[in-house]
Amino acid sequence: MSHRGDPDAGGILLKLLRNGQMCLLLRRITAEDGDQAWMVVGGTEEISEEDAAGYIEREIKWDRDLWVVEIEDYDERYELDGPVTV
Repeated sequence: MSHRGDPDAGGILLKLLRNGQMCLLLRRITAEDGDQAWMVVGGTEEISEEDAAGYIEREIKWDRDLWVVEIEDYDERYELDGPVTV
C-alpha cells in the first residue's frame, strides 16, 4: 500500500519490503537535537505486511496528509538518509 499526502505537509511512513512477507516500517521524526531521523514502528524488528497494512490504514484515517512510500528492499541494502532511533 502506498499513499500520496499533501505536497506541502504530512508525515512520512517508509515501508521497506523484505523477503517472506515481512517489512520494516519506519516513521520520519524530528529528533531531540532538531535533526530528521527515522523511528521503527512496532519496536526494533520487522513486522508482517498484514500488520503494517493495518497500522498504515489507521494512520491514514488520523492523518489524511500522510505519505506512505514502499520500497522493495529484498537484499536489505536500502540506506536511510538519517539515523534510526528507538
